[in-house]
Amino acid sequence: MRKWQAIPVAAVAAVLAGAALFTSASPVTTHAAGQPNLSLVCQVNIGCTFGAGTTGIDVNIVLTNQSGAAITVASFGFDVYSSGGGFLTPSAPAPNSTFTTGWSCTTDPPVADTGAYTSTGGTASHVACFKDGGSEILDGAAPVIATVHFAVSGNSTASLLPINVAASDAAAADLIVCDAVEAAPVPPTTYQPGAGSCTGATVSVGVGEPTNTPQPTATSTATPTPTRTPCVANCPSPTSLAFVTITPNAQTRTATAPTKVPATAVPGGTSPPPPPPPAGNQGGAGAGGSRPVLLPDTGAGANTGIDWTAAMLLSLLAVAIGGATGALYFGAAHVSASRRGRGQ
Repeated sequence: MRKWQAIPVAAVAAVLAGAALFTSASPVTTHAAGQPNLSLVCQVNIGCTFGAGTTGIDVNIVLTNQSGAAITVASFGFDVYSSGGGFLTPSAPAPNSTFTTGWSCTTDPPVADTGAYTSTGGTASHVACFKDGGSEILDGAAPVIATVHFAVSGNSTASLLPINVAASDAAAADLIVCDAVEAAPVPPTTYQPGAGSCTGATVSVGVGEPTNTPQPTATSTATPTPTRTPCVANCPSPTSLAFVTITPNAQTRTATAPTKVPATAVPGGTSPPPPPPPAGNQGGAGAGGSRPVLLPDTGAGANTGIDWTAAMLLSLLAVAIGGATGALYFGAAHVSASRRGRGQ
């Protein structure tokens, strides 16, 4: 064989060898359908999601027969891996007495944490039981074979995975085998090929919950009430609502009620003459006018104008004088006319 012909042959051989190695080391995460399954199921919430403030959770290990026929389980053993070291603190797995009656679980006693994953922040809880002759599980049945209790501290998320799983029948034939590809203390994520199947879970406590934002509380604002402030100094005087007296000027005459003065007895039985009118009531002469005529005070009425009796007498006197004057005029005219007639 020539050298150039040997090169392609060697290349094909190398590719085939690499493919064979990769196939043997590839992790298998699922197993063939129709085989028994060992799964982790939260006791209260199947979704394994819990609210903030949760202090403890229980995780059940369930063995489900989905093979299509009844099976007999004579032994089982497994570890429950948790990535939540410090967040989830496990207790030793407790076998379910309902299923494990007559089983022995003390030869390899339960352990809360084997310590295999302490350096990487994980825990591994172990339990193993066996029974001579085994126990039958009908097709479709899913009994709880053990429970692991976790104390919760704070809010976080953790992955749980059953590893190092081995379940066999009375003839020691494998029913379920789930070994992690990763060797401890590397956290397990996938399984090597094996019988049956295993299913893990994710636990969340107080993660992804809506945060309650406190709403502002409506507060009523007090309306200020007006208050009277007492005056201490320089206080204004109260305004009087009484009528205001008008002060007369040169063109205005204000009527003022006369003051009644009691008569004073004069020796001889005569009354004193009436007092002269006040100077303020005489008024003043306007520009180009004359002083007003003041009538004698008769003592009757108010000093508000002319006495009507005197006015009437004066009017009659004026009429009489006018009539007499008219008569004299007409008489003189008649005499004049007579004389002119005689002369003619």
